[in-house]
Amino acid sequence: MLMLKPQRSMRIDGEMKRKALESSHQGVVSEKLPEWQSNNELMSWLKGLGK
Repeated sequence: MLMLKPQRSMRIDGEMKRKALESSHQGVVSEKLPEWQSNNELMSWLKGLGK
């Protein structure tokens, strides 16, 4: 019987979950930026809020 270290099995388990989610939800996330992120004036104003 092959025993995996806990860290190794967790990594495999997480990778398997990621692949399953990606394959079951194709096309859910758009590659196109939202319209508000293309607004340079708005983005500059938002970045200024964190200063």
